[in-house]
Amino acid sequence: MEIKPAWKFGFDILTETKREDSTKDDLKSYESGNKAKWYGKKYTDNALILQSILRYSEKAASECFTSRELIRSHLLDDCRVYLDMYSGNAARTNTKSKVENANPRIVRALEKLANLELVVEKPYTARNREETKQYRFTRLGKMIHGLLRYDSLESNKIPESSHEQFYSLVRNYYESLRHAHARFCLMFFENCLSKRKFGIVVVYMSRLLAEASSDKHEFLFQIKFLNLLFWDAGMAKIYWESLEQLSQNDQKTWNIVMLNIKLFIEEREESKACHLEKFEMKRHMWGGDTDMVVLDGFCNTCGISFIAPMKTMDYIKYLDKSRASGTPESNIMCDICKKGYIDFLWYLDRL
Repeated sequence: MEIKPAWKFGFDILTETKREDSTKDDLKSYESGNKAKWYGKKYTDNALILQSILRYSEKAASECFTSRELIRSHLLDDCRVYLDMYSGNAARTNTKSKVENANPRIVRALEKLANLELVVEKPYTARNREETKQYRFTRLGKMIHGLLRYDSLESNKIPESSHEQFYSLVRNYYESLRHAHARFCLMFFENCLSKRKFGIVVVYMSRLLAEASSDKHEFLFQIKFLNLLFWDAGMAKIYWESLEQLSQNDQKTWNIVMLNIKLFIEEREESKACHLEKFEMKRHMWGGDTDMVVLDGFCNTCGISFIAPMKTMDYIKYLDKSRASGTPESNIMCDICKKGYIDFLWYLDRL
């Protein structure tokens, strides 16, 4: 069976589970993900090894390490694959043999993690003059390790004592990104933490990881430009309060963030517009105003379909009200009957 090169893997390899037709028990079946043992969430052996490597970030912190150091000081005592492999009579195997037997597979695993930007690697000459590599965990790698700890929990089951610890990992990663949306994320995360809502963020991000595809760039985009349009109780209020805070503290960043929100909403509105040509024309008309979003809907009195602009902040607030009441609400009066208000089709509510 052909073994895929490291660059062809996505973040799904961190949480892959055993397939029902897995029967082979040879090295190639392990490497391809066909062979696995069932532990907890029934992860494949490959996933268990990758998760154990990421757990090493708690010990290694910013230190560099080689594959053999990783195996000797961590994997043999932490990874379920090797704990099982060297149990019973096999436990008598000397440490050096265990390390050398595991090393080729661990080097391949580290190559995959480097491709996913979870570790960085550099050339290294060992004491015996062997040319090898040293590795170091990235900020993203440390954050992903944190997410893997909570991928099966609900927000109310994550102890608040863990919020602060994981928040520091998230903050360190988003501070390294430096773009406008990352700066807004930092403000939003801080407000969620202060209002004891950060557990919802943790669960949301961990589910993105659990549902990640084989396209690594898809997940990286989801994380770097995290969709913060949370629509459960309390989160929407934190969202628009954070936007208002940003507008007061950093107008330039606020303008960029509002433009991204506008484009995000309008692209989804466009996908279900009843009159696409009219929607495009109206969208073009208001294209230069980053604080106005063009929406598609209908009058709640006369039933006429309607395309109208709305203040983006008003849209976010009315969307929150609509969820609470169960009825679409807005402040845009119908131009035809002059009695009703426009019920926008709250597409984002179904994201």
